[in-house]
Amino acid sequence: MMQFGQKPTDVFKEVKETDDGYYVKMRDGFELHLTKDELRQAALASKFKGTDPEMLADAIFMFAVSGKRIEMEGNGIDDDINKSKRSYADALESMNNGEAAHEALDRLGLRGLYRPSTSSELANGRLGIVAYDGHSMAVIGGLVEMWGTRGGHPKAGIAYTFL
Repeated sequence: MMQFGQKPTDVFKEVKETDDGYYVKMRDGFELHLTKDELRQAALASKFKGTDPEMLADAIFMFAVSGKRIEMEGNGIDDDINKSKRSYADALESMNNGEAAHEALDRLGLRGLYRPSTSSELANGRLGIVAYDGHSMAVIGGLVEMWGTRGGHPKAGIAYTFL
């Protein structure tokens, strides 16, 4: 979000409201339709917290879109690909049990717009994603972002930064 902007319209190539939800076209050309009910489900499943309602809504929307892409394509790196494709609820659940660092970026259509990095490069202020202890986290200003609050410097892990 910090690289392209906070809003889904900054991150995705196109976002249009429809009668029953949203049409989303990602930078990698992937297209999907997200219903308003799926957005509500994602808000509950994400467990995101924060004091900025607009930023929270934007983060939930991107989480919802990621879940929809999982439902369509599966989440097979660390999960049973068929289980995550059974339902939207199963897709959301598959995101909350640990992720490989690049999965979230790829699901947002950002493949090709990032490179491998190190935790120390991110700790020195480079914007990116790091994965360790079974979770992927954004690193902003040298600190990990943990469910809407700032943590400490990232531990050693698998890291990526934007080009």
